Parts: sequence; C-alpha cells; structure tokens
Amino acid sequence: MNDKEYLLAVKIYLTRYYSSELVSIILFGSLADNQGDQAPSTDVDLLIIIKDTCPIPIFNKINRELLGIESQYKPTKNSFYDLFRKGLQNATGMFINLFICRHSDFTNRNFTGVFGVNPVMAFLFAPKTSVWRSLEQRHRIIWGEEIFAGSKEDASMQLSDVLRSFAMNSLLSLGAISLSFIMSSMTQFAMEAVKWSLFTWKNYSNLPNTSLPVICGKYARNASTYEKRLLSAFLNFRQTQKPDKYLLLLAPLFVIRLHHKLIQQMRVRS
Repeated sequence: MNDKEYLLAVKIYLTRYYSSELVSIILFGSLADNQGDQAPSTDVDLLIIIKDTCPIPIFNKINRELLGIESQYKPTKNSFYDLFRKGLQNATGMFINLFICRHSDFTNRNFTGVFGVNPVMAFLFAPKTSVWRSLEQRHRIIWGEEIFAGSKEDASMQLSDVLRSFAMNSLLSLGAISLSFIMSSMTQFAMEAVKWSLFTWKNYSNLPNTSLPVICGKYARNASTYEKRLLSAFLNFRQTQKPDKYLLLLAPLFVIRLHHKLIQQMRVRS
C-alpha cells in the first residue's frame, strides 16, 4: 500500500462508517507542507480529530481499526530494533505516524491527550512548543474543519521548552551511539535528534515555515566547520538512509552546541 492508497483507505473508512463522529482528518509533516522536502523515507503522518460526544467503545474501535489499516501500509517486525522503537513510541510519541484524539483535547492543547504519550515522559522530555508549532505550520486538512482556527494560541518559547528539547534529543542521540554496537540502523535516531533540535532552533528564531534544507542553510551561516559537515551528512542520510558514522557520533555534540547557543540567546534577550 503506497502513500496515496493509505490516505484514501483512511478517508474512505472514516467518512463511510464514522462521519457523524468525525471532526477532521489532518495530514501533517513533510508530505503536507508543499516545501519540496519529502525524503524517500518520509511517512504519512495523520491526526484524526473525533467529537467529544463519541462513545468510548466507538472511539476505541476506530483506533483499533485505523491501526489495522496502518499495519497494511507500514508492516511491523519483531526485531530488537523495532521493539526498542515501539518502546520509544509509547513513552515519547516519536516515530508514531497516526494519532487519534478528541476535539476538546486538541483545542485545549492537551499534549498527552492528543499524542497519547506517557504524562511523566511528556513533562520531562517533550518539546511541546516545537511540536505544536510544527504541527500548525506543516499541515493540510484532508477532510473536515480547519481545526487550528479554534485552538489556543501558542505562548512564546520558554527556557523550559529548550531544556526539554535538549534532554530528549541528547538521550536520543546518545542512545543511538550506545545501541549502534548491536544494531546498525541507529543512525535513524541520531537523524531525529538533529531534526528536532533544528526545529527547536527554527521556532525560537521565529523563522517562517520552510523546508529542512533551508533551515540547515540558515543555521549553517553561523555554524562551525564540523556543524556544517554534520548538516550535510544529515541531509544526505534523509535521502539515502545509508548508515553514517559521522552523523551518528557527532549528533550529541551538535545537540549540545545548538541548545547552548539558544540558552545564551535567551539570556541576552532577558
């Protein structure tokens, strides 16, 4: 099942059987923002908004059946890598491509309600402002209401957002190195750490919605030689998905340096 077939299958299923319970079907991420930023590995990211009046058994049934459709689009395996990735999904929401939530959870910006993540992990590690802004800037309504018109406005990015981003992406990049000795595919986690660090920098810098190559170019204007080389490796990995030891090993240092710059900028502005 390719991307278009998956999107069509989800839309047909929801509108045929549950249109009375449905508020919106939202495509978000690289496939939604028309920036020409789609890497070959880019997945379809969907957010399904369900009415508050939908009974719990129906809500749970929709969730189960949509996960069944998703499994046809993106079959899962039982390797150690996939089990580790599954655990990371449940704790942080990373690498999940399908989210289902109620209307009030979205409009009230209930992070754990929308993304179904562990509340403690969300409090400690989720860079909420970056996630909300990325979702708002990079989305397309597939069916239903333009839900963002009625949601709460984002506050400006705070030091706590930067610290959560630093904690999450440091753990992700360091974990990638630790597990690379038993799994060769851990560059993917280093890539995610670099990507979400860049999104944090973009959102703090109030840059308009743009593609990752453009974000990398803007960051590189005041970057060191190793940072520029790492950004080149990052963009290359997004296209090729070939393991890259340079990206893997230097991602933690990049995460530290980027967030250190942000904290310094915050101190200057305060």
